[in-house]
Amino acid sequence: MTDIQICNLALARLGDSRITALTDATAQAQYCSLFYTQTVEELQAEFDWQFCRKQVSLTSGTAPLTGYSVQYTLPTDFIRAIRLGNIDASENFGTWEIVGTNLHTNLTSPVALDYIANITTPTSFPAIFTELLSIKLAAVLAMPLTGSKDLFTQLAEVYGATLQKPAFLHATERVGRQRATNSISTQADIVRLAILKTGTADGYKPNGQAAMLGNSFFDQARNELLSEFDWSFARTSSSITADAANPVTGYAKRYALPAGALAVLRVNEVDASENFSVWEVVGGFIHTEAASPILAEFTTTVTDITKFPAIFIDLLVNKIAMRLAMTTGDAGRMEILAKETEFIFQKPGFSKAIEKIAPIRPSVALSATEICKQAVMRLGTTDSLSQTGGHPALFAHSFYEQALEELLADLPWAFAKKQVSIAVNATAPTQGYARRYAIPTDFLQLIRVNQIDTSENFGQWEIVGGFIHTDLGSPIIIDYTANITDVTQFPPPFVEALIARIAAKIALPLTAKPDIATALAQAAAETLNRPTIQILIEKSAKPRAGSAANSVSEICRQAILKVGSAEAFKPYGEPMAIAQSLFDQTRNELLADFDWQFARVQSSLTADGTPPAFGYTTRYALPSATLKVLRVNGVDEDENFGNWEIVGGFLHTNFTSPVKVETTAIVSDATKFPPVFVNMLTVTLAMKLSQLMDFQAAPAAR
Repeated sequence: MTDIQICNLALARLGDSRITALTDATAQAQYCSLFYTQTVEELQAEFDWQFCRKQVSLTSGTAPLTGYSVQYTLPTDFIRAIRLGNIDASENFGTWEIVGTNLHTNLTSPVALDYIANITTPTSFPAIFTELLSIKLAAVLAMPLTGSKDLFTQLAEVYGATLQKPAFLHATERVGRQRATNSISTQADIVRLAILKTGTADGYKPNGQAAMLGNSFFDQARNELLSEFDWSFARTSSSITADAANPVTGYAKRYALPAGALAVLRVNEVDASENFSVWEVVGGFIHTEAASPILAEFTTTVTDITKFPAIFIDLLVNKIAMRLAMTTGDAGRMEILAKETEFIFQKPGFSKAIEKIAPIRPSVALSATEICKQAVMRLGTTDSLSQTGGHPALFAHSFYEQALEELLADLPWAFAKKQVSIAVNATAPTQGYARRYAIPTDFLQLIRVNQIDTSENFGQWEIVGGFIHTDLGSPIIIDYTANITDVTQFPPPFVEALIARIAAKIALPLTAKPDIATALAQAAAETLNRPTIQILIEKSAKPRAGSAANSVSEICRQAILKVGSAEAFKPYGEPMAIAQSLFDQTRNELLADFDWQFARVQSSLTADGTPPAFGYTTRYALPSATLKVLRVNGVDEDENFGNWEIVGGFLHTNFTSPVKVETTAIVSDATKFPPVFVNMLTVTLAMKLSQLMDFQAAPAAR
């Protein structure tokens, strides 16, 4: 049987026209030409086919950098190992390991290798392989040729039933670790396959919109996929010497990660899964006590597509295709692609070929402009922006700084961690602690003070405004999450989360479609639950987030956009004037609702000339901007049982003059609002605007 006959078997399962050659000028021939070789390799890699088995004697081994004593170059047609020496793959517990295109082991040369090879001659295929290949190829061709979801599902069921036939069980056995070779050799090939997955092959042009979109997604999707799992083909080893500068605190030495490092897997034989404070990744460095040099094994950025195994290409194609489908708003196709991805994850050998990894610090060559462009692409609406009267990319850019700082402040990202030593401030706190220390200007979230984690801080220190109040002696050493603006330092999962967040913010004003806005908001929330991000971060204590350059007009503008658009307010008056009229009251209500650290103020008050008419002996005039009293002479509000009382604008008490008070004050400078406050204020203001519209619309309806 020939490759043409196998393709015609697949087409017959779809009820489609036959072809005479893969070069025919028909859609059927074009699809078969694109998918045939990839499907053959994938099916051969999936099971232990007897007709694919080969044996070879490996010689001329060289010593790897670390780990095993010898490495052998694998055959060029190698897909997956069955046995090395007398040790089956299913019984291999650390005797040998596949690293890239080499086999690492302690077995001396020569050593016999049984393996699954890439067989390309159709006349060598057994009947059961040909049958499964035709079904699998038909399933791959189903969407591009017919657009039928039901047909794809039916073929998947037929494929599963065929796997139960005795002929299949006799010809194969389930297998473990795999590393498939493939004929996909360029980025254009992968992008084209992704485009075909979306069912738009007829409109494909090498320089068309679909290709431009696919290529713009390629690097980020590849790095994200490389970061998510421990791919054997992307593993590399390196000997690293100590950096000239040591960490400020914690470990004794630091080592700069090589360029392109995505995930550290092992340091001096200590695996990431077994690393209990032996080493730690901080920014672009490994912090450890280990003496120089250290041997590190890590996942690196692989740009040579010919090194990608078939299963990696499958997942990469699907990842790009899902983003293309998202730009067109094709929810049905996204659902199919998601199911295909889950099907790939269930393939035999996948769980053994990869494993989840430890903290990562990948880098991507993106810019703020590119991130905003990709956020707009998620909407599929790059043509116009009638609601806001500007270019959509520029509109997205207006949300960039706020979204970036919100995301940085939400979670303690490893790549944004910094250490600094701080000297005591000349001015001591008015009450409570003995010293205060000015927080760095790029501070977003505190992680640790003098080895005291935020999760273990029980009164040792406290954040008040822009200072750390504590009794700890000067200097103190803090670890904190910094406001990182250099896009090249962002790891791929962070970039994805930032794009998703911006897209969610601009969805409603740009598309005027609540369902798209809701879907993107859900996608943004889901992004933060991905394993790569959960591994990359850790929860911390009370944050004190700074914010981007906020203003009253900007907060009002975003509140208006959350309601829908400025146009919707035309019947009720000028939207900005309405929002600004509600701003002060909404801000003060929100300030009074919670104990906001940035709004806390300490004061010393002297007694008023006029005592209270009855009750307490002394009264003190509160500062004019006071919203709420939190503490008086060390007595907290929730522990105040008759020690003091607020009457009008005065504090009534029996405490003698002067008294020390801590209050929540009105903060009118919007640049001092942390991101979470800005977010809550924007949402609360938007709710009031929405209620106002509903209230004024009700009489008209009646």
